[in-house]
Amino acid sequence: MSEVLFGINASRVNPEVKQNLLRYQRECYRILADAFLRSSETLMTPRSAAILQIREMGVAITRMADELLALEQRTASAETRLEKAA
Repeated sequence: MSEVLFGINASRVNPEVKQNLLRYQRECYRILADAFLRSSETLMTPRSAAILQIREMGVAITRMADELLALEQRTASAETRLEKAA
């Protein structure tokens, strides 16, 4: 599911969701860049670099899941308000 959010064109989403989606995508880019650039810049054994990369990916997945849950809650709330308004 997170791959889908990462690839969404922000200009084609509801304005209420757009800022959160853009923030989510920027965070994804930052985390991925950190994971790849930092591990290549430091002098580590290949095993340590792999373990660090796995850790960073886990952190990124956790952050993305948190953002996805928050987005899901906001979407459900907006849908409830729309149903009440209808």
